[in-house]
Amino acid sequence: MEIGVNYKLKSALTIGALAQVNPAAEIVLGAQRSLAEQGWMAGPVTTLQLAPGLMLDARAAWGEGGSGPAEAAATAAQRSLVSARLAKQHTFGAWRLTPRVNFNYQQETLSGANAAADAPAAHATGGGRIDLGPELVYRTDLTSKAFIEPRALVGGFWDLGGPAAEAAGTAAQAEMRLRAEAGVTIGVPDGPKLQASGVLEEGIDQMPDAWSGRLQLSVPLK
Repeated sequence: MEIGVNYKLKSALTIGALAQVNPAAEIVLGAQRSLAEQGWMAGPVTTLQLAPGLMLDARAAWGEGGSGPAEAAATAAQRSLVSARLAKQHTFGAWRLTPRVNFNYQQETLSGANAAADAPAAHATGGGRIDLGPELVYRTDLTSKAFIEPRALVGGFWDLGGPAAEAAGTAAQAEMRLRAEAGVTIGVPDGPKLQASGVLEEGIDQMPDAWSGRLQLSVPLK
């Protein structure tokens, strides 16, 4: 769950703050156990219009959380996150084409009580990725106040550290992998929006292809 506040300083600059809480649980397929993850993060966000149609969204956040088997005590850690998104929007009638590049990097630092005393280098772990690709959207007005937007995206991504890069050998050897996404948005301009999407990401020799889905409800408060 995420909640934030934005304030437009100028027509080309918006600043704000965002906080997220993650009470997640997952059942491991083929095993009689489940994984849980609890945590929170908060920090500043900004949106900058670099040129007509060219937008930069950036965010930094800090917080703490714990993860591990649901039946055991969670391993607590300090977390930090840096992300940025550069996108250029082109409109052709009801069609909207948006080439974009996303960068995300997250680091976790275990506290002294959770890390081995003889392995200080293992206290901090981090991983991230770079995604790129064009997003194609078609907008249809259902009524004077509601719309629907099917969308599709085909692109690629690189892992920066983390388990996927380690499975590939080293971060320097990780190759671009394919990513495809399709979804639909139903909502009201400047109002509530419901988004549903599915994603397929190409795997590597040591990791299978990954399927995921997302359902998101956004409600702006003014």
